[in-house]
Amino acid sequence: MNLFHLSNMQIVFAQNPLGFEWHHASPEQAQIVLIIVMALIISFFLVKQLLNRIKMKENQRIVALAKMRKLGLSNNQIKVLNYIMKLNRLSFEKETSIKKELFENSIGNLIRSLENKQVPFENILNVCKDISLTYGKLYHTAKSAIKLIDPKEIDLSQIIFFTYKNQANKVFFGKIVSIEENAIIAKIFKRQHSTDFLKEDSTINISMWRVDDAEYYFTSNAKFNSDENDTLEISIPENFTRGQELVRPYIDVIIDCELTPIEKSADPSEKKPLSQEVIIGRIVKMNDNEAVLLIRQKLSPEEHYWFDFTISDFRFSFASKVIASSFDATTYTSQSTLEFRNMSPAALRVIKLYLDSLM
Repeated sequence: MNLFHLSNMQIVFAQNPLGFEWHHASPEQAQIVLIIVMALIISFFLVKQLLNRIKMKENQRIVALAKMRKLGLSNNQIKVLNYIMKLNRLSFEKETSIKKELFENSIGNLIRSLENKQVPFENILNVCKDISLTYGKLYHTAKSAIKLIDPKEIDLSQIIFFTYKNQANKVFFGKIVSIEENAIIAKIFKRQHSTDFLKEDSTINISMWRVDDAEYYFTSNAKFNSDENDTLEISIPENFTRGQELVRPYIDVIIDCELTPIEKSADPSEKKPLSQEVIIGRIVKMNDNEAVLLIRQKLSPEEHYWFDFTISDFRFSFASKVIASSFDATTYTSQSTLEFRNMSPAALRVIKLYLDSLM
């Protein structure tokens, strides 16, 4: 075999029996190639590990969102919780809960950040609503669905927010800690700026949102107690206003159902069919209290039906009343709205969770 060398170069060519030559790499060149190969292999594994972490983080986020949905949080309320967790350097994906004290202490920072960004005051009030409902769903377990008749019926730990006449565009938060004979005592969640102006007796405008109920608001005299808890003594108002109800809008669904005619005067907790007829329909829209159905039959308003359908392996069976109905003769289809009657708390809870998961 003939070998030859180029001067000043460690490149060796060898000739094989077929008559062509190939390159023999020098040790330096072999090292360079080995380094490149090792770099490619390491890069491959690093990229793969990064993609796995991204996928894992996304899966954790999906699980966290599912947990939040089960608590009944809307998209805006999840954003509020996510922001507060970031303020406390917590990972939304890894930790789906936050201590109540941390949440309370972070509200002032959240409101102040909105003010610094010059967010319109009306929008800040909308955020206050979401803060109130988020807090209520996470920490306040009282049965808020019952309408308030008297101010003294306000639940302990109910979160409130209020404005003060000398600070009309500043919002303050607090929670009810006790109710006395002539006053409601609330603990104020601290803000960074001073609350010295509250030390004088004055009039404040108070709002509160109760989970599964409505907004309540009233105006009352208040006195700031500069103790270690920074409490506010609010005179019990003679009356208050029940404002906007928390009614969920219709959500699109596709659920097969059955209707059985029942007596109008019958006890809604007992199924007393008028006949053996079973009407097959499909639920296309639903909220917590009503359902919109498509049926191949004309229904008349005020008729009562026993309503049967299944969601997530939970069998619903309760009385309902037709409150609206329209009939299209061309397609021979009736679109009817049914109001739920005498639904059990467990059934209502399942519907709420189901609808929350679709929002």
